[in-house]
Amino acid sequence: MMGSPPNIPTLVLRSASLSGKFDGEFHLAGTALPGQSVGLLLEASATGADYAWKTVTADATGHYDGVLQGFQLGLGKSFEELDFVALTGESEEFVSNDVLVAMGTGSGIKAHLAHYAGNTQLGAILFTGSANLTFGSKAELDRTRVAYADVLGKIVGNYTLTVATADLKERHTDVYDKAGQLTKATTVDVASGAITALAYDAKGALSHKTYRHDGVREETDYAIANKPYASQHAVYDAKGHILSAERHYADGTLAFTQLVKADGSSEVHSYDKAGRESVKIAGDLSGERDVFEFSYAGAANTASTTTRTHYGVDNAKQWIDQTAADGSHVQTAKAAGVVLASHAGVADTLVAFNGGSDHFVFGAGFGKDKVIGFEAQRDVLVFDEDLASSFASLQSHVTQTGSGTLISFGADTILLKGIAAASLTAENVHFAAHDLLLV
Repeated sequence: MMGSPPNIPTLVLRSASLSGKFDGEFHLAGTALPGQSVGLLLEASATGADYAWKTVTADATGHYDGVLQGFQLGLGKSFEELDFVALTGESEEFVSNDVLVAMGTGSGIKAHLAHYAGNTQLGAILFTGSANLTFGSKAELDRTRVAYADVLGKIVGNYTLTVATADLKERHTDVYDKAGQLTKATTVDVASGAITALAYDAKGALSHKTYRHDGVREETDYAIANKPYASQHAVYDAKGHILSAERHYADGTLAFTQLVKADGSSEVHSYDKAGRESVKIAGDLSGERDVFEFSYAGAANTASTTTRTHYGVDNAKQWIDQTAADGSHVQTAKAAGVVLASHAGVADTLVAFNGGSDHFVFGAGFGKDKVIGFEAQRDVLVFDEDLASSFASLQSHVTQTGSGTLISFGADTILLKGIAAASLTAENVHFAAHDLLLV
């Protein structure tokens, strides 16, 4: 302290903090005569009761520092003022300036703001509970921030300012940061119990909304970073299971939808920035699902290629069906025992799974198809009974062509590549009524 007699120590508060049990820890420093013993005392201003004492020694330059620990706010108390002093001399007759620390709950601290206005001895303010000051109106909050800016500046760490209002229809709470920026707003509808909670970013823009009502929870994110999409709206049931979701790009174009139906089936649709569907996923309660991927040529709005991948209940890939722009298909078995059904009126290339015991199904008007990788010892051809009803009646439609077998029904043909006609047996061919045919 400038101008103090040489025997009188000075004292400053370097830092103050609370432990998880609300025990105070106070780092003190100051000056005294070199080598002098300095007693650091913490006492209650109101009662004079001593809470902590520590002796330190000034170094060769006359500087000292020390940490005092202790003091908890008493049960049921909302505020306490602590007074720190440094003492020197044989009888501790030399007393430093006072350093004050205010500790308390939000209500306790708010009640003492006016008391500390202009007080140069106040070193810090510590919250012993929720670091929040509550007001009855925004006007009161604004007046407090202006009138007691210096006092509020002594609060250690972050804190919030809350405006809480209520009427017969709703209860409303706005939460501001210490700079006066709105961060949260919550409204409770008294009649229905519905809760709307809003969150704002550092610039005051709405960033998130939670709406709880009728046993569901709606979550809306308005400014999503580091994702292809910029916003999302999702609805969850009472157990937290998703019911539906929508995502949009920054320009508002739909990017994604998800819907879970009452029967447990679900659909997911993804769209590119031009608004064209890029992926569709359809699943059922058993766990099976189909994934459709759509590819486009340039700016065309119609997909040039569609790839459908079917997954079983074990999440294993079963088969892939790729559709070209001309309507032709390439179907590929990816597991044993798969059923591949020809599409009517177009060309299908059906690719068997090696050693898979696959079934290839053909209905009336199936088109011009090819089967690749057919194994006469394992795989089966299934025909609509309107085409042929027995292995014997099928023979008139079978011819050998090059290294393959051609099965013809007028304009509709099947080429079994790499299979000799003589290798086909009755075990390789099944026949089914039209209503039972899987096409």
